Amino acid sequence: MNAIKEDLDSAELARLKRMYGDAWRIWRTPRYWMATALVDDVEQTLMEESAAELEEKLRSPGVRIGAPYKADVL
Repeated sequence: MNAIKEDLDSAELARLKRMYGDAWRIWRTPRYWMATALVDDVEQTLMEESAAELEEKLRSPGVRIGAPYKADVL
């Protein structure tokens, strides 16, 4: 990845964290943009190939599938 793209990606990651960080933990890998929900009742993990696609999902995530683990089960 070149330096300009890295700077743009870092800025975009910071923006997404600012906007959605109360409800999501957001990060990226060299290939994917990812988010894990910090709230209940929504799809728990999002994974997209671009920041724009991830943001679209962050705005309107799917519903949670399955119940969360209970502490006594873990």
